Amino acid sequence: MFRIFLKIKFPATRQIHYFNTISYNCFMTGKNTRASLWVIGFLLVLALIITPVVADTMTREDGVNRDGNDFASLFPGNAGYNGTPESCSENCLNQPACNAATFVPRDQSCWLKTIVPSATSQISMISFLRVKSTPSSPGSVAPASPDNTGGIAVGSTPVGANVYLDGEFKGLTPLNMKDIPAGTHNLLVTLKGYDDQQQAVTVTAGTVKPVTVDFGGKKTPGFEGILAVLGCLCILMIGKARQ
Repeated sequence: MFRIFLKIKFPATRQIHYFNTISYNCFMTGKNTRASLWVIGFLLVLALIITPVVADTMTREDGVNRDGNDFASLFPGNAGYNGTPESCSENCLNQPACNAATFVPRDQSCWLKTIVPSATSQISMISFLRVKSTPSSPGSVAPASPDNTGGIAVGSTPVGANVYLDGEFKGLTPLNMKDIPAGTHNLLVTLKGYDDQQQAVTVTAGTVKPVTVDFGGKKTPGFEGILAVLGCLCILMIGKARQ
């Protein structure tokens, strides 16, 4: 049809010129389009590769029981749960409302918690704590105007302790938390191998509340300590048997 249009409108000598010109332009346009699509696709793939994927993680606590504040429980046979500590941790990680979980080997149950309870030493238990990818997330505390916020500066000995404010992980000590709504908040500071330190902190608008936590002398007996005690008992029993 395109050639018939050329025969009607133009003489034969000009038909060849226009047809070749239009064919070349169409070819080049299609070629450029394909090249552009290739470039766009390559850039999209490259962006997916080099862009870091930020996600929450779970910290495992062997021999620790975090009792209370449960909002859900899982047992073998529940969908998506196979009765292992790893599955318990994964289920908590996949639920944004879950900030902690405790696995009970006795019945292979998993207890999910919104607010992080205090830790107690219990050999048979395994607990997990959510470590958020960002220091804070919106929606955890009622929004407040800039004139009605303050701050909390948390330090600890030793440093590197986990800081939770109102059940939400905020970061590691030393830590300066800003834009905290004025009022009383629940502060929980944890460090592996030591007893949890929990207290109520009152924030005054326009000020920074300093909080220092000393874990010294409050080390929770871990698995190594239990083995050491058992070893000493064995030595004593062997000594008495030889007498």
